[in-house]
Amino acid sequence: MLDAGVFVLAAGAHRPALSRIAEARAQGLLFICAHTYAAFYRGGATSARESRLLNQWRPEVLEIRRPAGRLAGELLAVTGRDRELDMDALLVACASLNFIDRIITGDPQDLRELRAALPRTAHSAIAIEHIA
Repeated sequence: MLDAGVFVLAAGAHRPALSRIAEARAQGLLFICAHTYAAFYRGGATSARESRLLNQWRPEVLEIRRPAGRLAGELLAVTGRDRELDMDALLVACASLNFIDRIITGDPQDLRELRAALPRTAHSAIAIEHIA
């Protein structure tokens, strides 16, 4: 699963990000949470390059439903964080609820903290991989 930062880096032709996306795509493991699109398009109207990349990557977009929202809120409460990490908490919740084993990110520390806060009953075997 990609976090928004990696998605944005890849759109900007960042070679390590593009390489990781190609690898995940080849393995059929390219997932993003629905909220990641917001970060991808934060520059305004869709550019031709962004549209081409989305058509090329064809990520599976995971919807954010009530259980993910609830789990994300619980993670924020356990970690004592507020809105500063709500997007990251949704990412960890989506990965956990969909049994995804890897999140690729440019900022691993917050995701690791949130992963550590997952309840024992949740899927917590999520590798947080840093991309520089």
